[in-house]
Amino acid sequence: MLTAIIFSVEVTLIQIIGAYLRYLPFGCELTEEQQHTLRLRLALWSVCSFLIYIRLSADSAIDVGLFRPIVFLGWLPYFLLSLTVIRKRICSHLFVLGMQGLWAVVLHAVAVVIASTLWAMDGKAIVCERMAVYLLLFVILWPAEKKIFVHLPIMDQLPIKTSWRWRLAVMPMLIMWGVLLPVVHTTFLPYWGNRLSRLSMPIMFFLIFRLFDTYRQHLSTKWEQFYVNRSREMQLKTLQKQAETMEELHKRTGILRHDMRHSYRLIYIMLENGDVDEALHYVEEREKLP
Repeated sequence: MLTAIIFSVEVTLIQIIGAYLRYLPFGCELTEEQQHTLRLRLALWSVCSFLIYIRLSADSAIDVGLFRPIVFLGWLPYFLLSLTVIRKRICSHLFVLGMQGLWAVVLHAVAVVIASTLWAMDGKAIVCERMAVYLLLFVILWPAEKKIFVHLPIMDQLPIKTSWRWRLAVMPMLIMWGVLLPVVHTTFLPYWGNRLSRLSMPIMFFLIFRLFDTYRQHLSTKWEQFYVNRSREMQLKTLQKQAETMEELHKRTGILRHDMRHSYRLIYIMLENGDVDEALHYVEEREKLP
């Protein structure tokens, strides 16, 4: 029974870790209420899944046959619960899910090598040990993991065509399943040559992440430059309008100055000739003008 509890705790923690990594790219966009709702739903399901895992592990042997379907299907309820809070972001969800799945495969591959080296037992005997190594690796690599997943590009926000967004979004998942499908019916502890070959997964993961991060930075720089140029164009147009307005005001001021000089000259001539009443009438008429 103790082994079943340990197994259930480790599996539940691994699933919670995956859900948390998938939450990080969207965390800054959620309100406090949404974050609270998501945490509550995931916590409730984690308790339910823990009880389910205890029942399954108590009724059957804890081996790869039990571990494999839990790994392949256990993430699904957490993912669906996330969709109930972070809505209408399917494209981004698929990309984040694929990247988190690739990272999980990386940790599992490294954990297999370490566990099979430390414990000289067959694949069925070190399931719990391997998950313990997985959790330890997660804790050790947490700073890098947080930095990677917080800065994952959100597909819905990329300024590209929708068709290209979907192609980029499903690429990590396709690569992940391309790696997993050949080993679905084999042991998780192959020979040393295969063990070492699985260590190529970290390289693949970081190459994909670097590709998307570089692409995101390129698009960000491109759009920043676009908005800077657009702002400069708007400022230039504003300055041109202001210059035209100033020129128009200058012309109107010149016309007004000319009219005033002409009026002063007429008044001066009238006063010089002694036509005071005519001068006063002229001034009254000028005051009636709009």
